[in-house]
Amino acid sequence: MPTRLHRLRLLLLAAVGLSALAALGFRLYWLQVLRHEELTRLAARQIGRRIPLPARRGTITDCNGNALAQSVERRRISADPKAVAELEQARAKRKLPSSRAAFARILADQLALPREEVEEKLNRETRYVVLARKVSEDAAEKLRAALAPTGLLDGLRFERDAERLYPNGALMSHVLGYVDANQRGVDGVERVMQEDLRGEPGWRIGEMDRRGREIVAYRGEDFPPRDGYTVVLALDQTIQDICEQELDRSLAIHQPDSAVAIVLRPSTGEVLAMASRPTFNPGDLDKEIGTLRNRAVSDLNEPGSTFKVVTVAAALDQRLVSLGDMIFCENGRFEYAGRLLTDHQAWGNLSVTEILAHSVNIGAAKIALKLGKERMYAAMRAFGFGERAFGERPTEAWPGEVRGIVHAPRQWSQISITRVAMGHEVGVTPIQMIGAIAAVANGGNLMQPMIVRRVLDERGVAVREFFPKVRRRVMDPKAARELTEALKRVVSQEGTAAKAAIPGFQVAGKTGTAQKLVNGQYAHDRHVSSFVGYFPAEDPELCIYVMLDAPKGKAQYGGSVAAPVFREIGLRVASYLGLRPTAPVA
Repeated sequence: MPTRLHRLRLLLLAAVGLSALAALGFRLYWLQVLRHEELTRLAARQIGRRIPLPARRGTITDCNGNALAQSVERRRISADPKAVAELEQARAKRKLPSSRAAFARILADQLALPREEVEEKLNRETRYVVLARKVSEDAAEKLRAALAPTGLLDGLRFERDAERLYPNGALMSHVLGYVDANQRGVDGVERVMQEDLRGEPGWRIGEMDRRGREIVAYRGEDFPPRDGYTVVLALDQTIQDICEQELDRSLAIHQPDSAVAIVLRPSTGEVLAMASRPTFNPGDLDKEIGTLRNRAVSDLNEPGSTFKVVTVAAALDQRLVSLGDMIFCENGRFEYAGRLLTDHQAWGNLSVTEILAHSVNIGAAKIALKLGKERMYAAMRAFGFGERAFGERPTEAWPGEVRGIVHAPRQWSQISITRVAMGHEVGVTPIQMIGAIAAVANGGNLMQPMIVRRVLDERGVAVREFFPKVRRRVMDPKAARELTEALKRVVSQEGTAAKAAIPGFQVAGKTGTAQKLVNGQYAHDRHVSSFVGYFPAEDPELCIYVMLDAPKGKAQYGGSVAAPVFREIGLRVASYLGLRPTAPVA
């Protein structure tokens, strides 16, 4: 009997053991086979991590490949305050002296931070705090070496960071724009070309320790980033520099509230330079908002007499007048619809050419009366006023650009047509004004301004290209040539823009002097002074616009203030581009 009982016990024990082994085997099969993928993902989430590999933002260059904006690798220094505390506790257990004070002091000294700020951050109850951004590799290595003796280096992280550099400081700042702390474009080219510049981030599969640091030995597969593309502009760094230098000289002399200069190629619409004052350094944005504004596209002013070009262009194009037609200019006093319009001189009979050359208000008003409200309004809209020059579609719009103010005829008063003719009761931007004059220069095509030429990949192969775009034809080529002949007289000894003349070239252009509206009233001592012109007049290569808002002093006319700036810019740019003189040098 005992033997039988003993055998039963052995069998029972064996059955239990086999059942346990079977259960264990099934459990292992269930975990390692049936739930393998699920548990692998769970483990990866617990000890592994998808580590982002940021893409470097692309470079912006001028038309000659000169870097205007570029990104460089930097380090972001962050700390794990809890890890620092744990390391200090470990040192205390080993009877080592505290090094926390030295740790904070070295951090403050090396990173040029207030020591109180560093200590406050290290005392926070958190696992992550940023101490400094955009630290150079050299500075980061020096910091590592200095902190090594403290034994607390493991409480720091040296993370990848980037800094956007603008090698030329404030040069071309309003065109380039700037980026935010996360390297996203906020304004200018940086914003418009964000998708091309930002690149595509990559990632790495890796494992992390309990302090969130990567375990290099367990590093997995890399999915490398694609760095941002290179954006090539139509602008020329040298021409931009010339513009800004001459604009700054005029600011020193005339002290205007603001100023704008634009250089454009009339045949293509390529913007070769666009300068605005006041300015800012995109690498140092501690400035007032007003300095960030690109006044070339955002500021509205009544253009004054430069707008007479549009009035005469429409009348010539519709064959309502010819350049030789004589118009009685009322000896300087013209009453229309019960309101008096005056001129700076008592002009009598003048030809259309002479009306432009002497910038006669009454003559321009009478030409507009020949056109009538509807045709005058249609001409204004045809020349691009009342719409964004860069385009209305989101893919074309330029940051900050405004449409301007062009009232429909139903909103005009009885005298509006005589005022619009000479650039009053309308609000235009500098980019609209130069675009309209460039249309006359190129024979009648209103071009879309072009700031970006192409986008290149890392091999220098074009992935996108931009080509000249005709928005519409605004006048007949014959009428445009006739108007150019009249505008050449403006830039002569008898015209209002003698100071715009460039030796060796025939210049065509028009001055503008508009009284500023102050509290709803025209101020007699504050003007918007401008000149816009192109040369060589017979085959224009360059169109240049200069505007000074509220220059100080007695000389506030466009011909006295803006025309000389045009001349200096034109002279220097022509020399730089190697343009051959086409007229005798006096």
